[in-house]
Amino acid sequence: MRTDAVWNAVRRSGLIAPGDPVLVAVSGGVDSMVLLHALHALGHQVTAAHVEHGLRGEESLADEDLVRSWCAAAGIPFMCTHVDPTTRSQGDGTSIQMAARELRYKALYRVADEQRIRTIAMAHHRDDALETLLIHLMRGSGPKGWASIPARSGRIVRPLLDIDRVAIEAYAREWDVPFREDASNTDPKYLRNRVRHELIPLMEDLVPGARSAMDRSLERLRELAIYWNSDAAVGVPDEVPFTHLDGSCGPPLLVLAKRLRVLGLHPHTLQQVLEAVRQRRTGARFVGKAHMIWVDREMLRIGPVQGGRSTVIQVDEDLSLPADAPITLEACQKDDGFGSVSGDPILDRDHLSFPLILRPWHPGDRMRPEGLRGSKLVSDILIDAKVPRDRKADTWVLVDGKGILWLVGHRVAEGVRATGASLRGIRCSVR
Repeated sequence: MRTDAVWNAVRRSGLIAPGDPVLVAVSGGVDSMVLLHALHALGHQVTAAHVEHGLRGEESLADEDLVRSWCAAAGIPFMCTHVDPTTRSQGDGTSIQMAARELRYKALYRVADEQRIRTIAMAHHRDDALETLLIHLMRGSGPKGWASIPARSGRIVRPLLDIDRVAIEAYAREWDVPFREDASNTDPKYLRNRVRHELIPLMEDLVPGARSAMDRSLERLRELAIYWNSDAAVGVPDEVPFTHLDGSCGPPLLVLAKRLRVLGLHPHTLQQVLEAVRQRRTGARFVGKAHMIWVDREMLRIGPVQGGRSTVIQVDEDLSLPADAPITLEACQKDDGFGSVSGDPILDRDHLSFPLILRPWHPGDRMRPEGLRGSKLVSDILIDAKVPRDRKADTWVLVDGKGILWLVGHRVAEGVRATGASLRGIRCSVR
């Protein structure tokens, strides 16, 4: 029965086509030895790859000897690679475990390339997947970690993900598959070992059947992760309308995280962005590594950061602007040209809502120019002004929470220009 469980898991996974050569990563532990045995018994063309990390002295060498001798007896090609994670770790401060993992994968890919083998099989199973999920949840990895360990990662396949360690150990007993226990798998200094030997048994003790229930939940989370990645090719959006975040398109935080996932924002930042949307904090901005998000009147806007600053510039009460900004803003007092429609426009400071935002115009932007009863698309204003097509992209707008104040170099919005009754003004000049 246990034999059937392992063989059926391999067949059901559909990850390895009959006749395809497979490089099997074999550590000497029970899971990898059973995977190698099962694939060989099912008639797959297998090659064993063992990566020796040199971290456990004689024990490590004994693992290598076991795999080598068993492969020789079974007529399975065996490849061994020695790596040095200690030196790698000391070189850049990476932990020993992360260095070992990185070097192990590099070694496997190298051997596969040398042997002209496309598929690399690894022996992760259901218990590994559950442990990984719990670690991801504790670390707050977000949607990316929902799938836990994927069945396929490029050339890497994991045919045993649907069965647990009990079934694997039973297979080893039934077929007398030799293996070695890694003493480090019980060392409590490693988080995974504490999850395996302390946390999961505690959860099972608190709620009998918890392990099975979590296995089922893992399946649903994998499906959710597939949905999450269903449009992975979508790039950085220019905008996210507030109507997409009102619950009608799905859970708002999940929708926002999916739309902005390529920005790599921390979950806490995503929560702050959503709160700013709910509170309609127009002008609020959130700066990432390569993009900035800011809250506009009816949507989130996303703009790239270029040359060390964003193409979206927040203007605070002091009116300071970067040296390379396309405009200058200067505070001025009553009667300093107030009310004049010629020369540089002067805006009534007391009619503005800070912070202001200076940004390139976007398709769909509208404003109400002076002298016009209704609003008009910025694109139409630029057409009327006969702005050449290649210069339209260089046109900026100055906005506040109520809308566009100034289409830079072209039109001022109705009701914002300083008049003879104004007390404070802001002179706006194009550089």
